[in-house]
Amino acid sequence: HKTFFVAGHQGGDVWEVRTPHPDFPELDQQKRIGWIPIATADNPSINWAETKANQLSISDPEMRKSMATGSWDLQAGTFFSGFRRDVHVLPEHREPPPDWRVWRGLDYGEAAPACCLWAATDPSKPYPNTYIFQELFEPGIPPQLQAKIILSLSESYPSCRTTWADPSIWKNGKKGISGPSFEDEYRAGGLVLQKASNKRHEGWSRIQKALFRGMTTAVPPELTISPNCTNLVAALETAQ
Repeated sequence: HKTFFVAGHQGGDVWEVRTPHPDFPELDQQKRIGWIPIATADNPSINWAETKANQLSISDPEMRKSMATGSWDLQAGTFFSGFRRDVHVLPEHREPPPDWRVWRGLDYGEAAPACCLWAATDPSKPYPNTYIFQELFEPGIPPQLQAKIILSLSESYPSCRTTWADPSIWKNGKKGISGPSFEDEYRAGGLVLQKASNKRHEGWSRIQKALFRGMTTAVPPELTISPNCTNLVAALETAQ
């Protein structure tokens, strides 16, 4: 059974296709989102002179450009202002070659969605490069089951053996209740974690630098993302 949801608005169309996961019904649904940018010039019915005058009257330069080009990832006030869909999101999904280094990053969540990202680096490139090619973004799944799902989704990437996670999940107990830590539960599900840095401001700064590198054609982007990672793209576009 498949459910299709289609929506459109000025500047582009986005659609979402939801299908049950064949192996893990607990995931409920997978999401696929496509984006078709629509520029002002694509509308043959408008009064071009009047529309152009209205756009030129917009004081914010990024909003003015969004209205003209249909590129709503340019909206002013977003936290990751260096993110550009046309620069950082690949036109189509590509699997990382076998010789690339692959690893995972995990942000725990149960009531709130858990997020796991699969990233790869091309070791032959002389410059920094990270390609995020797969994501898991689901609420309501306990850590042991998350671990099993993550390992199942990693079966095609045998070199992916490292999973970085927030050090806070090594703390014993949940919400002041004594007992095993979240890390204990992930390990019971077969997923071994490594402590990442939880210095958020340094992390945000690192992402900003990676996004701004590659804003000129002379420099390849440091960070690229598969179009399948729809939740990550949405987060980068809307973070405030």
